[in-house]
Amino acid sequence: MPKRRVVLIAAGLSLLYLLIQAVYLWRLPLVMDEFDGANEAYQLLDLTPYKDYRPYKTVLGYYVQLPPLLLTSDPWTGLMLSKFWLALINAAAIFASTVALASIFSPPAALVGQLLLISVTTFLERSSEIRVDMLTAWFGLASFLLLLERRWLVAGVLAGASFLVSQKGIYYIVAANAAAGVFWLFESRDRRTFRNLIMMNLAAVSVIAVYIAFWGIFSTPSSVFSAIFLSHGNIVFTKMYDLEQHWVRTLGRNPLFYWGAVAGIVALATARWRGRVGSPHLMTAAYATVLFVLCRWHKQPWPYFFVLLIPTLMVVHVAIAEIVWRHPRWRTIAGAVVALLGVGWPLTYMPGILERDHAYQRDVVRLSHAMLDDNDTYLAGNDIVYDRHQSHAALRRLSVYQIEAMKQWPPERFTALVAELERERPKLVIDDSRMRRLPAPLRTYLASRFDRLSLSVNGYSPAIGSGEKQFELWFDGNYRVEPADGDAQINGLRIAPGSVLTLQRGSHRNDSASRVRLRLLPRGVVVDSAARTRRQPMFARAYDY
Repeated sequence: MPKRRVVLIAAGLSLLYLLIQAVYLWRLPLVMDEFDGANEAYQLLDLTPYKDYRPYKTVLGYYVQLPPLLLTSDPWTGLMLSKFWLALINAAAIFASTVALASIFSPPAALVGQLLLISVTTFLERSSEIRVDMLTAWFGLASFLLLLERRWLVAGVLAGASFLVSQKGIYYIVAANAAAGVFWLFESRDRRTFRNLIMMNLAAVSVIAVYIAFWGIFSTPSSVFSAIFLSHGNIVFTKMYDLEQHWVRTLGRNPLFYWGAVAGIVALATARWRGRVGSPHLMTAAYATVLFVLCRWHKQPWPYFFVLLIPTLMVVHVAIAEIVWRHPRWRTIAGAVVALLGVGWPLTYMPGILERDHAYQRDVVRLSHAMLDDNDTYLAGNDIVYDRHQSHAALRRLSVYQIEAMKQWPPERFTALVAELERERPKLVIDDSRMRRLPAPLRTYLASRFDRLSLSVNGYSPAIGSGEKQFELWFDGNYRVEPADGDAQINGLRIAPGSVLTLQRGSHRNDSASRVRLRLLPRGVVVDSAARTRRQPMFARAYDY
């Protein structure tokens, strides 16, 4: 097949992927961690990693994600631009890897692998999430492809770079050593190859060491090392959730891609043992086997995690397709199987995906952002408005695991947290599932300070008890007076229900006969009052659609 035709077809399939992503991005709701991921990138403008805060992941990927967030002041538009930016990077990576595979194996095989890749449901749904996993995978894949060409030094550098995007890049370093070790053991057994293997590892370690040394300038190398390697041991080694259903879902929706790759690994090893294929096929089998085992061992296989495995399994399919392509009688059967089980079956799930809609999330984000001035804070359990700060670190990014631990707190710890929130003075609460799971003492306190304004946004609306003669307001503004019974009496004035008062922050007098709620009305923000009854979950079926 002429190289020009390969390039054109590969470009066409990459554009097809990009088109599907554009449609998905227009429809699919965001998952919780995407908001946090945008915030991780955005805070790099003001904070220095390891000096001002301890980043959750190594930070190279966050810097890659930062540029689109700087193009707009509207946070929802920023989220969409970020996702499309990642889709563009993915499309470019898909194209480049296909062209590289065409030179390592064969052009038709590379195109078959590309077609299978862009048909995998999990890949289409998760590859453009605002996370660093997909970027990690591309560095890992680039390292793998260079290793197949036995460009040891650059392969080691890119394997180390994958670790700088996410610590999960360690899987690619281990898999690369397995592939290189198999090549040395069964193909060469010479000193030069062994030296090359050592050089590859030194390159990977050097990249990581430079990272630690660089960020250690701003803090200390030991604190950077601790943040990278020691701070998340419970996440790495503890099975915190039962996530087996995510394996079942991705395997069931993409049977040919996964089970075909497993069978392909066995077939590649067997074919090399019989002398029918070359060393790249054996190295592919070794690399994919180790990576698959590591991924199967992984304790937190959320749906986005599988993008770490999927590109490598594509290479397995390319290696097998090259063997099949040599036998004309097999081509028709293989083509029919690919079309039916590899492309047709996964794409039957697309209509269900397109029934989704992210309009509710968009409206919540934009309403919240409009209500928050630059110095205002909020509570949401995760960083839904990426360019604003949440009020308290303990409530910033909540997981079910953390919330269950909070339920064991002694009363005095809740009292201390409430006192800290009183000092922080958040302006609104985004009432998502995480906030609704908080322990009862915290939910009771928040209900006394915030009430439903619109959608899932609870605005500042302090409830003043009839016996509370003095009360303090946190914000200047117009407040709608909502007494439980009869008129209210604030600052010596009798106020009819529903009246609007202009009040300053600070202390005020209350002589109302019943409890009264003072609802802060957002300045310059049009609030759809009908939307108060239109509450929906912010993250409905986040991982099970």
